[in-house]
This record gives sequence, C-alpha cells and structure tokens, in this order.
Amino acid sequence: MCFDCAAQVSPTAVFGSGGRPPLIKPEPGDRVYVDPATEDVVVESRGLKRVIVRTTHVAPTFMLNTKLSAKGADYSFHLQNGPSAKQSIWMFLMELPDFAQVTAPRNPDHWMFVGAYPRDLVQGPWAAWGRSGRDDDDTLWLVPGQRTGPFAFTSNAWPGLTTVRVLGWKPFPKPGEDSDEDDDVYAGRNSEWALEKARTYLSTDSNSVHVLILGPRIKPSGNILPAVMEELKTAAGRQEFAALKDELTELESYYPNEAALTAQLKVLSSKNSGLPQKFFEAMLTNLDAAAKLR
Repeated sequence: MCFDCAAQVSPTAVFGSGGRPPLIKPEPGDRVYVDPATEDVVVESRGLKRVIVRTTHVAPTFMLNTKLSAKGADYSFHLQNGPSAKQSIWMFLMELPDFAQVTAPRNPDHWMFVGAYPRDLVQGPWAAWGRSGRDDDDTLWLVPGQRTGPFAFTSNAWPGLTTVRVLGWKPFPKPGEDSDEDDDVYAGRNSEWALEKARTYLSTDSNSVHVLILGPRIKPSGNILPAVMEELKTAAGRQEFAALKDELTELESYYPNEAALTAQLKVLSSKNSGLPQKFFEAMLTNLDAAAKLR
C-alpha cells in the first residue's frame, strides 16, 4: 500500500484546472440554521426536517490554583456545572501553546485524561478530559448544580490566558426522533450541501461553550517581560476584560520598566476580583519567578 500516494497526486488532476474542490451548491428548498429559541441546528433538505441538539447548554465555572517552579507549574482546579445549565458536562478541552506539555494528570472519580491532539483538530494543540464509564450511566454525569475535582497536572509552562471548550452531554435520540449527528444515515436523504452546512455548526469551535481561564501559556525564562506584555495585550482585546481595556492598554507605556509595571499590576490586582484579579496576580507571580531565574 502506498501511504504517500496522496502527496504524489496534483490537485489539478483531482479537482480540474482550478486546483481546488468544486463548490457545493444548495438544492432547491435547502435551509440550515440555528433555532434562536432552542439553539438547536435545524436542517431542511429534500422535504425532510431534521433537528440536531447541540452540546452548548452547559454553565461551566473553573476554580484554579497554581504553584510555579523554575521548570513550569503545578495546576489544580475544580469544575462546576451551574444550576442554570440544561445539559450535563461530559468533556472539556484546554488549548495549549505549541511547546506546552501536560504531564502527571490526576483526575477525580469517573473522569479520565484524554491527552494531547495535533493542531489540525483544533486551533493549536490541546489536552482534554472526559467522563469515563458507560453513556447510559447517569450517575457519572456532571449534572447542573454539581461540582467535581480536583483535576491536577504538571506543565512546563507558566500561567496565562487559556481557552477551555466545554461540551454538554447530548442523549441519543429516542426511537422515532430525528435528532442525531450521524450524517451517514442521512446520506442521500439530505443534500451534500445540507450535510456540510450542518457540520459547520457542529464543530468543536462552534458546538461548545468557551471559557477563558488561567492555564499553561508562558515558557519559563529569566526574561518573560515581553511574554507578559503580550498577555496584557491579549487581555485588552477580550470581552471578559472589556471594562479594563483602557487600563490594560495604558500598561504598554510601562515597557520595558519592569518595576513600574509590577507596581501598577499590584494596584490593578487590589482593585479587581474574579478572573481579572487572578490574571493580574498570575502576571505578578510570573515576573517574580522569572526574577529568581536571573
């Protein structure tokens, strides 16, 4: 068998002179959209109406602790599914920079560390944790209002802003219902355009709840001031820090005066709470750890 055959075939030979896949066009009556009331994906194609329940009906909150060392950090956190959630949490994925590693994972009962996956599956490498056990065992689900942990691991990266994607558990459809994500059974019943369009709403990017937390982000070094400044710039562009955008932007004027920046970060830490306070504290801890390496 030739494993490199795909690399030996010209795109022109496969797709014609354009060198790209042909554009798939909708058939008459095709319509794919998200129901604004339920957030379900609705597929109307070839006279059939299909409803797909998404996995975004969760209310995750992460409570994180870190302990830095010269080579990285130990991370420990709990996960809560808020009482307003409509689905149980069954999996979450933490984005990591290319260099970051997650080792020595420790998990609460009924959860397992899934591991790191290559870049082409998400935006950047990531590590994941999932609920273990049978899908029909509802005693293992992280139901609305429930908290679990601690999850813990060691990383070669110091903390910075990290996105976690959290997925809710979507039960299999009951007999007679038309509510699954298995496109194979719809091949021929739905148009090719409708199948592809539905998948755009069901990717990990769009079919999960995104939570900004502190996680592995910065490579340990005696000079991490540029990396800290980049984190502050990132925060200034995030909705979670919208109320602090002006103050975060002003911090750029402190570079490269690390002492002045440290003093202002302490002020901001004392004035804020929640994620912003934890973020400013983490940047201060990073700068202190870097100073000890010099």
